[in-house]
Amino acid sequence: MQKKERFIIVDIETPRSFSPANGIREVAAVVVEDYRVIDTLHLAIITDEEKYKNGYGDGLEAIEENEELKTQFKNLLKKYKYPLVAHNASFDRNFLSYWGWVDDKQEFYCSMNTIKQKEVLPSYKLVNLLEHYNIKKGQSHNALQDVLDLLDLLKVIKPERWCALSISRAVSKNDNKQGKDATKSSAKSNSFRKFAKDKEKVAEEKEMIEFAKNNLLAMEKEMTGLYLSGHPLDEYAKSLKVMTSTTIQKIYDCKEAHNEGIDHEEYSIHDEDKVVVGGIITEVTQKVTRNNQIMAFIKIEDLSATIEVIVFPKTLDRVRNLIAADAFVIIKGRVSMKEDEAVKIICETMEPLEKVDSSKVYVRVDNLDMARDTKPKLMEICNEYAGNTPLYVFTANDRKNYRMPRDMWVNLNSEVLFELKKIFGESNVKIVE
Repeated sequence: MQKKERFIIVDIETPRSFSPANGIREVAAVVVEDYRVIDTLHLAIITDEEKYKNGYGDGLEAIEENEELKTQFKNLLKKYKYPLVAHNASFDRNFLSYWGWVDDKQEFYCSMNTIKQKEVLPSYKLVNLLEHYNIKKGQSHNALQDVLDLLDLLKVIKPERWCALSISRAVSKNDNKQGKDATKSSAKSNSFRKFAKDKEKVAEEKEMIEFAKNNLLAMEKEMTGLYLSGHPLDEYAKSLKVMTSTTIQKIYDCKEAHNEGIDHEEYSIHDEDKVVVGGIITEVTQKVTRNNQIMAFIKIEDLSATIEVIVFPKTLDRVRNLIAADAFVIIKGRVSMKEDEAVKIICETMEPLEKVDSSKVYVRVDNLDMARDTKPKLMEICNEYAGNTPLYVFTANDRKNYRMPRDMWVNLNSEVLFELKKIFGESNVKIVE
């Protein structure tokens, strides 16, 4: 943004829906210059005053196709030509773009993401931020009051670095109609294959679909406390299998088995054992220790369960930039399985959870000594051909597999196999799907 802060805060209310196709009930905007309101616009048709007090678009008529109100909104944007700011900007932009209230090039900034990059907090919901900064308790979920509340929050925070939404072509109502027409005609022809050849277009469409899905899941979680239409980790299931040593539920199962006196290799995780888990951070709490240092308590959720992770001050200094609500991470640490205490993990290291190739590359060596001797050359090759395919070293004498660290994974769409085979031999390099 410009040095002299000029922007338009916008908020919408929908019929308690995450889908743009279900329409818009209320739009509010305040034009701000140096944190002073210089213009205001509130667009709504109230049909029931009592229901309207509930917020969430209740008691309001649909306005998404009201051309008079849409024109008023567009005229405000045209008059000031300022960027738009919304607390969950991707959500608001999806609806406004779908119904043609804003165009694809409209500049958007997200106050929620801006605050996330500024500091670690347990929640970034507007209602919780207002209370955290001692501004007010509660939230009306009325578009005009919400934009004024957000302005009060921004006056306190006064961000130095704003988080902008990437400019990409949003899905519109006409696209949706054309998509339905295309579906009907696809039975008659195989024309879709022609469009699939345009890799750039296909990639863009995939990105748009993924963006919409992630936004939907985030809104479901924020408003209901549950993921209803899927889970953010669904597309990372293979990555979790490759990058972790256990599921969170398996840790709980082991403690329960130990408490019942069951001693079986299936329940092999014990107190102080090292584990690698991965998932999405759902909660973050920071506390000051007696030595006046900061430590963090986070909750991480995988596809099986949720567990608390303790991050002590020295570790927190190293991994602070990875800790944020909704972040995808891999955590290596020690299990704390004390009697009469909830199971926890003591974090030792943390890294981002990334999508990995389902394929794996195996390099066979005679023994562990040979693996150590050849590691420098192996690292050199991996650095040159870095990618998302896991690399394993297999020691023939004891038939053990060793997965290489994330920075030694390789790109199969390169000359990496040729280089590996030159060093280790044709028969000692294999790809396993």
